[in-house]
Amino acid sequence: MLEQDAPKITITNWIKNIPDDKTLVDKYIVLEFWATWCVPCLKNVPHINSLQETFRDQKDLYFLSITNEEPIKVRKLLERINFTTIVVTDESNQTQVSYGNGATGITRLPLTVLIDKKGIVKWIGSPEQLDEKLLMEFLNDKSLTNKKELTKYDKSIKKQIIESQNKNFFEKYLSLAANDTINYFFEIKESNSSTPKESSMASKLFYNKAVNLKDILFSLGYNPMQVIIDDQNLKTYDLVYKNKDFNDESLEILENQILEYTGYTKNSDSTIVSVKQLLIANKELLPISKAKSSSILHLGKNKNIYYKFTFKDLQNALNKTSNYYYFVNSKETNYYDFEIDNSSDESIVNSLSNFGIIIKEDKTKIQVFKFKKTNP
Repeated sequence: MLEQDAPKITITNWIKNIPDDKTLVDKYIVLEFWATWCVPCLKNVPHINSLQETFRDQKDLYFLSITNEEPIKVRKLLERINFTTIVVTDESNQTQVSYGNGATGITRLPLTVLIDKKGIVKWIGSPEQLDEKLLMEFLNDKSLTNKKELTKYDKSIKKQIIESQNKNFFEKYLSLAANDTINYFFEIKESNSSTPKESSMASKLFYNKAVNLKDILFSLGYNPMQVIIDDQNLKTYDLVYKNKDFNDESLEILENQILEYTGYTKNSDSTIVSVKQLLIANKELLPISKAKSSSILHLGKNKNIYYKFTFKDLQNALNKTSNYYYFVNSKETNYYDFEIDNSSDESIVNSLSNFGIIIKEDKTKIQVFKFKKTNP
């Protein structure tokens, strides 16, 4: 794509810092692909804001931050994080596909593309690679094709690969992240590392290091109150997984593969436990969702917005992040947007009260799962 005509930039919604001239003709463009859920993207916002401020008098230079998400989610994030760039969305996903793999979209975020006044792609890299010197050379129409260097992220990954005792295993993860032609991959082995690295397993691609079965089950969405493991000497494992067609069925298959390798069987039972029952005290405070699809916007380490969630969805989400068991005994099936602070039980209660939801201590029968080692 370098030194070639830039694909068309499709904009379905102009969100913030809207310019008078929306044609994008005869402009130098810093095209920034990002997403509300992308932590590295959000960490780079102050850096891009700083560059935009430095070149604010350059009227023919546009800093264009584009995502393919719904405007309602973007605007909610902008209430907390300040963008001084032009913020737009392309809900058609055409721009992401054109600048990505040509099929599904961008495979790496964040991603920065520099397009000159003639509409030629001059440079592709990460936002943290972009600095004043590089932008000055871009604006002076100098060649940038050899200016790409390792980002801090790339350097840290390279350092991990060199120093890691699991070099080949971790390299597989990096290859899977970069290779869009591989639809499915799974591998697990006993770990020889003492430093755990955990990420959510409810995703299309993840790499976990030095995690035990309990960690794995919690990542798969089990509530701590539902898990009983009949083994005091838990081994730790490294695993890497990719599945482009990720869904509830594939999650169940993944769990079965992990249990088969680790040598555990699962049996279900029931028990009476103390629960926190969610009750609607003031229905007028419930925030009716206008989102087109269900999703979670992470606003920090412990704060989330759950878009287009039913009460049952909210119950399940809370049970994945809390040591308590939340319970809903309601036929309410409408969709709502819930902003929840998961920092503590008290913060959850306070968050729910904002939506007219109160909590009642109760007891109920819940399903529990017993995991037993069948081989040494």
